Amino acid sequence: MGKQNLKDVIEHNVKSEPYRLVGEFERLYRERYNRKTRINRYKYKWAMVDMIEDYGSKRIYEAMQYFFSVDKADHTIDFFVYNFDRIEKTMTEIQKDREHRQRLREATKKMVEGTE
Repeated sequence: MGKQNLKDVIEHNVKSEPYRLVGEFERLYRERYNRKTRINRYKYKWAMVDMIEDYGSKRIYEAMQYFFSVDKADHTIDFFVYNFDRIEKTMTEIQKDREHRQRLREATKKMVEGTE
């Protein structure tokens, strides 16, 4: 693959990734509520572009999974986009808490076994 072809592939992925994220949101919404949601894909493409630049696609996918796992009256893309920083912060805090609790469990286990 030549340099120009690789550049074209990368450019295509950069352009299509925001649409993939919007599509993933639609899929998760449909799974949760058994109905389609109406989304202006073009409008939210630009929101996803900004989020990708700040957080990366992988983190956005993870946040979507978390967002739809939380009990909430309705999961709108507006809420997701406008509150993404809070959602991401909550996910980070939950992960830190899990790691801290794991370390405490390991320390307690060592104390109980008398190996420390």
